[in-house]
Amino acid sequence: VFVAGFLAIAASPPFGPFFSEFKIIGSAFSSGRYIIGAVFLICLQIVFIGMGSTVLAVTQGPAPDPAKLSPYREGWLTVLPPLIALLIALLLGIYLPESVKALLNDAASLVEVCP
Repeated sequence: VFVAGFLAIAASPPFGPFFSEFKIIGSAFSSGRYIIGAVFLICLQIVFIGMGSTVLAVTQGPAPDPAKLSPYREGWLTVLPPLIALLIALLLGIYLPESVKALLNDAASLVEVCP
């Protein structure tokens, strides 16, 4: 669950932030702003590598000494809520209902700045 949450936050496909970042990069390159697109990609790589090194060190690090192991184990009531939230984020990244899409478009039009 921890690694899947990292992938969702880091905007990996098929989670929603991936598509928004993909649109930003596509727009930058299609409008001829190659330097801005390249800087954005470099910044994304730096963030992904920084977050990934921390998360992978936590999840894939060396096993603790058996004498230091705690008898505590995660129960379903502890794991289930983040798992459900992750599943909802994944589903909204794959399919966005029309009502939610309309709500987001209305919110975007409220804060849109027209020149």
